[in-house]
Amino acid sequence: MDISLDTMGVIIKYLIPLPLVITQILLGLFVLAQKNKNEINLSFAFFTISVAFWNYCVFMVLDRVGLDVTIWDKFILVWSTCIPAFFLYFSFVFPEKLSGKISNWKYLLFLPTIISLVFSPFYVQAIKYVNGAFQPVFSELYLFFAVYFILYLALGIIILIRKYFLAEKKEKNQVQYVLWGMFLAFFLAIITDLILPAFGETRLFMLGPYFTLIMVGFTSYAITKHRLMDISVVISRAVAELLTISFNALAYGAIVMLYRNYVSTAIDPLFFMITLLCGIFVGQTHHNMRIFIQTSSDKLFLRGKYDYYQAISSVSAQITKKLSMENITSTLKKTFSEVMEVSNPRLYLADDFEKPEVKEYLNYKEISYHENDLIIPCLLEEQPIAFIVLGKKLSEDDFTEEDIKLLKALASQTAVVIDHTRTYEIIKKELEVTQTQLERSQRLASLGTLTAGVTHEIRNPLTVVRARMETLFDQPRDQEYLKMVQRLVLENIDRVEAIVQRMLKLAKNKGTKEYVAVNLNDIIEKSLIFFPAGRIVINKEYGGVPPVKGDPEEIQEVFVNLIQNGLEAMKGQDSGILSIKTGQQEGQAIVEISDTGKGIPEDIKEKIFDPFFSTRHEGTGLGLSIVYRIVREHGGEVSVHSDGVEKGSTFKVVLPAVI
Repeated sequence: MDISLDTMGVIIKYLIPLPLVITQILLGLFVLAQKNKNEINLSFAFFTISVAFWNYCVFMVLDRVGLDVTIWDKFILVWSTCIPAFFLYFSFVFPEKLSGKISNWKYLLFLPTIISLVFSPFYVQAIKYVNGAFQPVFSELYLFFAVYFILYLALGIIILIRKYFLAEKKEKNQVQYVLWGMFLAFFLAIITDLILPAFGETRLFMLGPYFTLIMVGFTSYAITKHRLMDISVVISRAVAELLTISFNALAYGAIVMLYRNYVSTAIDPLFFMITLLCGIFVGQTHHNMRIFIQTSSDKLFLRGKYDYYQAISSVSAQITKKLSMENITSTLKKTFSEVMEVSNPRLYLADDFEKPEVKEYLNYKEISYHENDLIIPCLLEEQPIAFIVLGKKLSEDDFTEEDIKLLKALASQTAVVIDHTRTYEIIKKELEVTQTQLERSQRLASLGTLTAGVTHEIRNPLTVVRARMETLFDQPRDQEYLKMVQRLVLENIDRVEAIVQRMLKLAKNKGTKEYVAVNLNDIIEKSLIFFPAGRIVINKEYGGVPPVKGDPEEIQEVFVNLIQNGLEAMKGQDSGILSIKTGQQEGQAIVEISDTGKGIPEDIKEKIFDPFFSTRHEGTGLGLSIVYRIVREHGGEVSVHSDGVEKGSTFKVVLPAVI
């Protein structure tokens, strides 16, 4: 059977509006097919289907297809009568029903609709063909329809606006989607169907009905989506996409125009090649260009939101800067409190899983709501190792889809960081215990060396005591002599006791530190008691050194180690000089301890403060590392200078003075 071109044209005109109509009907049925077949879904489905058939009839009238135009026009009025009724009913029940007496009478809303449907065949008296277009001639009854249509739509919009200002959290965002969908649909339709035709441009007139798809799509999303995207993000992304497409289209149009004007008007192989290259260029650059435009516009127009998402995204980098549970906890809580502005943010680690309030979260494998809190499980190999619990946003806004995506990514990264941090802290704790034990061993080893040095210091007072006691009863003694002997004996006993106490303090593993004002000259003098001069000459050049704030026993340990290190460096020499010089410079206390020993080679100078590094086989390599640690803990610096092997060395300690 042959089909004429006219018949084919009619069929094509029937098919043109079908994509729009079918899409709208499918959206309505999709909402209707949701699990909750409530009044919202039903009213929206009927509203969408009415809009779909109204669009189809409009297309048929505009293209004068098939049936008499009068019939299509009456169908338009039928569906136009249904649209405001279903919309107003939808506004009553979405996102929540209106409370009070109004809600109880909402079914009476359909009474004017029924009346309008009954009289709809009488709204149009005739159809005139004027200047190439059909114009309806309305009857007096059409005024009733016009008032009904405008009143119902206006009332529905007012109710939605009122609900927007009264709604909380998710409901406010849902209403916002519906209102934005309506605004965009009406705004674009006014441009193509009213403003442009007023200036003689009618080629875009057919796009008007298609804009209703924006309103239907936005509303469908608001009803069916559990968590909504931020509406500003949606608009920003859509505008960026539109600008990118427009730029590419204009660029290609310019190339085609230049080609036709200066190369050829024929579609030749060269034209195909240029088109192919343009297509490849668009395919490779479209996404990046859209991201650039969207990011730039977000920075300019949505700076608060852009900074907000940037801050959340950068948290993972912040919590990895310092591997400690305290840093992770404080960073997350600060971000949630100050950036997301969430009330009562909490982080529960594995140690908290036995708490009654946390046990309820253990079954959560996805981000979920628990009462008023948002539970974010941090999973590693499908097992929770922590839970982030967020209260409501202070703004009462709901968590958007972007929030959830960012929080989900953050939870995954947090789980990995917590696992690594937990392992790191266990290893660090074991290392600290081991290092403490080694440092104690170093002290005891140092005491073994010091014992030989202080033997004569103890023997001298004991010899005095012994001599006095042996001659005490050789002859009668008066009371004055006995008092003198008593004083001498007690002084020497105190001297021995002081030496023993100093050695015990050096051996003791002190738990807490006591920071007081310390005179470094006194500390050095007390430290020298442990070292007999012997063949080593000790030169002391004490200057006006200011007091420093520190733990006396730890500071004494610094100088005991440095003096012992200098004496060890001169071991085996016939003679040597140990010089100790104190003073001040720029408000800091300076101590320099120099020896004339074997010196320090240049290649190991940077290593001598490292733990376990020693140039002596019998050494532990902890003496100078202990010096470095203590000086740094007191806010000071320690350095070494040596001109080379057999040229001695100088250790310089700088400590901040007490202000």
